[in-house]
Amino acid sequence: MTDQHEQLRARLARLRREGGDVSTREIARRSHGAVSHTTVHQVLRGKSVPSWRSLAAIVAVLGGDEGEFKLLWMAARDAEEVAQPVEEGGPTWLRFREYIPAEHAALLNIARIYHDEGKIADCEQVLTGHLNAHVHPSPTIVGEFGRMFWYHPTRGEDVRNSYRDLVERIAFGPDYPDETETSVAAMWFARKCLEFQNVRQAMVWAQRARCLNPHWPMPMRLHGELLLLAGDYERAADILLAAQAVDPAATTWFMVLSDSLKLTGRFDALEEVARDIYARQLKSGGSDVGDAVNNLIEVLRLNGKVHEAKQLSRTRLDSYGGNAIPEYHLLDHARLLEEVGEVDEAKELLRSSYSPDSDYRSDFKAAYANLVLRVDGREAGMRLLVEWHRMESGPS
Repeated sequence: MTDQHEQLRARLARLRREGGDVSTREIARRSHGAVSHTTVHQVLRGKSVPSWRSLAAIVAVLGGDEGEFKLLWMAARDAEEVAQPVEEGGPTWLRFREYIPAEHAALLNIARIYHDEGKIADCEQVLTGHLNAHVHPSPTIVGEFGRMFWYHPTRGEDVRNSYRDLVERIAFGPDYPDETETSVAAMWFARKCLEFQNVRQAMVWAQRARCLNPHWPMPMRLHGELLLLAGDYERAADILLAAQAVDPAATTWFMVLSDSLKLTGRFDALEEVARDIYARQLKSGGSDVGDAVNNLIEVLRLNGKVHEAKQLSRTRLDSYGGNAIPEYHLLDHARLLEEVGEVDEAKELLRSSYSPDSDYRSDFKAAYANLVLRVDGREAGMRLLVEWHRMESGPS
């Protein structure tokens, strides 16, 4: 997890605490269908940078400042998209070499070496030397400079104040995308256009990034996300599926892909992707196997395969052995038990798992009360709710 991602995760957690630790199900309910409670769980856990669509919905429910979180999210996404080191036999997009004119390539190589060595002042001096010496600096150099310094913890504010006009001129200029020579720079400008609320121009930059490195799934995913924001769900789903085929074990963008497939009614394709990711993560012992199984359980439930979802959920709980099981997994399992008709087991799980000191205490209360209302009737449910309101204690 990058420092920028951790800042986003920590700020969102603080916003939730400031709002009284609103339950994940309550956040989902107040979003009016914009996010499911499972998505809320994943976003709040912060293991991967969420889609802006999901994050914005949660921030709105919690009464946060959209502008503040947009900046934090952009910084986290920018940091996530920094080019990875090339390894022999690694993915094609890491081994692919983009053509960059020698003059620009030399400048960028020097700057990157300084940056990697922690010589930030030297790196900045090399790049700003080019920016300040040219009336029309290379958009490639501007994009690479912005990627390194726009959200830098100590230099970011000064950089934004000094170069915002230049960045906006290039970002919105009709000819600059074709003059940009690296997919990383083009991706950065796409993000800036999205930050400036210009989805159409962001798509132009995302397409340029795809052309510069057609093997890199990140521009494909961004392009798909932008199409999703623009309401072109079919094209979004097609592009996001293509990106997943390039990087089939990735879980980071699953929520965006899931949204596009749900909106186009392609539930079989969604299940196929979820199964494939889970199988690949399980086989490789990848660090994202937990996210993969969570996604598959939710998709199976969505497709009506609740018995299989319950069995997989049981396997997930058993995998913790004697270690503490995350409470949101217990809540999900209780829901699945109820859906397959094992109501008594669901009640017992909720009763035995409840703790008045838990961050999820309101979730357990709500789940238990709703279960009693549905199974035992309105009168029993109301008695329980009145008792909890009076005693502020858990189910017994």
